[in-house]
Amino acid sequence: MSRLYGLVLAGGQSSRMGRNKALLEWQEKPLFLAMADKLAAAGADPVLISGNSQMTTHQFGKTVTDRLPNRGPLSGIHAALFEIPDNDCLLNSLLVVPVDMPLLSAETLKHLADYSSQHKAACYFQDFTLPVCLPVNTRLRERVRQAINSPDRKDYSIWRLLKHLDGRAIPVPAPEQATLFRNTNTPEEWQACQTFARSRSSHKECS
Repeated sequence: MSRLYGLVLAGGQSSRMGRNKALLEWQEKPLFLAMADKLAAAGADPVLISGNSQMTTHQFGKTVTDRLPNRGPLSGIHAALFEIPDNDCLLNSLLVVPVDMPLLSAETLKHLADYSSQHKAACYFQDFTLPVCLPVNTRLRERVRQAINSPDRKDYSIWRLLKHLDGRAIPVPAPEQATLFRNTNTPEEWQACQTFARSRSSHKECS
C-alpha cells in the first residue's frame, strides 16, 4: 500500500517579483492553488502547501509552516515530513513542486511519481532538481534532519540532498518540454510565461 503526498513550495520571499508569487493569478486562481491542482491531478492526496499566513485564508489541503525557516526548499520539505505518518509499512512518497513553475503539466508530474514509485528511489528530471519525488522513509527523514541543522548552508541545497539519497535523474519526457520547467522569479519572466501559455493555447485551438 502506498500514498502519494503533494507539496507546493510557496514560502519564498518573492523579493525579485516584488509581491508574493504564490498569490499571482494563473488561469483565474492563485498560483499556489493552480500548482496544487496539478499535483492532485497527478495523483497526490493530500496536497500540502508550504506557505505563510497570507495563504491561510485559502482552503486547499493543509498549509504547513516552516519549523526552521531560511533554508530554502529544504525548510518546506522538513515541515511537510512532520505531516506524513512514520510508518515504514507504507510506501509513502512526497511529490514536490515549486510554486513558480506554472507551465508544468500534471502528466509530467505523474511520470516523475510513477518512475520514483517503480524504482523506489528519489527522482528528478535531468538538469532540474525541482520538481522532485522522494520516497518517505527513515533515510530521507534522517538526511533532512541532518541537513537542516547543519551550519553549512550548502547542505540546504536540494542537489546535495539528492546526492546523499542516490537520487536518479530521468530524462525530460520530450526535449521541447524543457521550456516548461522555467521558473518565474521576476515580473518580466512572469509576463513571458503568460505570453508563452497564451501562444500555446492559441496554437492548440487552431490545430
